[in-house]
Amino acid sequence: MSAAQREVTDAVQGDVFDRQVRAIAAARGLDEARVRELVDTGVFSADEALRARLVDGLAWPDELEAAVAAHLGRRVQLASGLDESPPRPAQRWGPRRKVAVVRVEGTIAGGRSRPAPLGDDGIAGAETIASLVKQAAADPWVVAIVLRVDSPGGDALASDLIWREVMQARRSGKKVVASMGDLAASGGYLVSVAADGIVAEPSTLTGSIGIFALKPDLSGLLGKLGVATVTVKRGRHADLQSFTRRWTDDERALVEREVRAFYELFLSRVAGGRHLTRDEVEKVAQGRVWTGAQARERGLVDALGTFADAVRLAKERAGVPADEEVELAAFEPERSVLAELAGGLDLQADASPLASIGRIPELRALSFLLEVGPLVALPLGWVGVGEAGGVAGPGGTPAAR
Repeated sequence: MSAAQREVTDAVQGDVFDRQVRAIAAARGLDEARVRELVDTGVFSADEALRARLVDGLAWPDELEAAVAAHLGRRVQLASGLDESPPRPAQRWGPRRKVAVVRVEGTIAGGRSRPAPLGDDGIAGAETIASLVKQAAADPWVVAIVLRVDSPGGDALASDLIWREVMQARRSGKKVVASMGDLAASGGYLVSVAADGIVAEPSTLTGSIGIFALKPDLSGLLGKLGVATVTVKRGRHADLQSFTRRWTDDERALVEREVRAFYELFLSRVAGGRHLTRDEVEKVAQGRVWTGAQARERGLVDALGTFADAVRLAKERAGVPADEEVELAAFEPERSVLAELAGGLDLQADASPLASIGRIPELRALSFLLEVGPLVALPLGWVGVGEAGGVAGPGGTPAAR
């Protein structure tokens, strides 16, 4: 781990840990120093947890149900998932106004949204998401759009295409609020800055305003296997993305120029969306990852909160009274009949040989590279690049080889 990567990782971990310590101390009435001691202990039996004041009591599930029933004065069944409240009569005529929800989940890439070839996270296709945003903007009953972002980023061009469609929705008069989940980094952050407002969780990994380019170089492996490759081409750089050789110095300079250009574009997108100067953005950019709390302090997000808070902010920005009920309308891609049938099957990931193959880091990295473009808006430390990989970052020097 490089010194810079260690600094970022330690800062993110430290911010999350310190907030957890404060929260536990406040909730359990303990000193923060005592909480840190308990964290270092780590593992407790039920009795030990009670003595340490981490829990208030010990009970079997039926005993807990009885205690809750006695407190409420009626019989209860825990975790039933049933809403037993009486239905309320309608308070208005006609349909309710809507807050549209469009999800950007998984690695961002061109084309349509699809399952990831290897791994659990899906592919957030720019074509699909842009189409959904356009549909939401065209719906006359939609007063605002919540863009739910849970993505580490991905292809730079695909991210920019989504950014543009969100801007188009705003120009049509719709208010847009970005709600960040676990991840809204790099390309995930780029699509968020197009919104009128951004709400993040305190521990959301966000920011990483940076671009890099990479491609695998399998020439060493092919040489060990005794495989020779011959390329017939027209155009000096026609095989720029070939997996069978390294970049030449001229090609590396060419790619670096593209990286620098998109990095400047990224800075301008953030500066415009966050009402900052280019130099102010540069200070918090450079590919660095922040937690949501750190991003809030640096002006990269507007508020800390949940998805529900983002919905409330969207209503507020759209001028909808806080007590007016709106319909949360999920705009999602249509699924084919085969996809619906497959979704109804209870398939275990471990039952598929592909799932086992997907656990190999090198193959997961290669699968990722095949999905996204050569310019990547993703935290550099999150892509596994071995000796066969070549990376050019905004600084111009190889970050990994």
